[in-house]
Amino acid sequence: MSSNTENEKDMLTEYKQLIKLLENNYNYLFGAKANSNILGNYKNLLQHLKSRKEHDINLIIGGSKSSKLPKRKIELSDDQINNMSLEEIHKLLENKKTPRKVIEIIAVKRFGMSNSEVKSIGNKQKLIDQLFSIIENFKTHDSIKRIASKQ
Repeated sequence: MSSNTENEKDMLTEYKQLIKLLENNYNYLFGAKANSNILGNYKNLLQHLKSRKEHDINLIIGGSKSSKLPKRKIELSDDQINNMSLEEIHKLLENKKTPRKVIEIIAVKRFGMSNSEVKSIGNKQKLIDQLFSIIENFKTHDSIKRIASKQ
């Protein structure tokens, strides 16, 4: 038996043990008369996990190969941020792999948002949407300025 097959077998055993643990927790919560909505969602989650194919199980508990690579630290200087075009910033914001920390830095350094304002925006997508709006406002102002300068 190859080492890879043994690892997959071990992972499948671990997954079954994990499902059993989750089922035990569900039964405990059921016995403790937990919120019925939470119990319903918990049960749906368990059913979903039980229905997964072997490939999915490897991704769920084994992780993908890319997740085992060291994370790259993206560092941008103030000059880099200030010299980026609005289109470059837009592309960076569209990239799902751009870390929130980088987006926060751009919001503060380029668009003048305060740190507390940035932190108060609940999730990454809301922050991105806010910055998209700011970018559109900048583009509108630039268009108005160009039209006004021609007259």
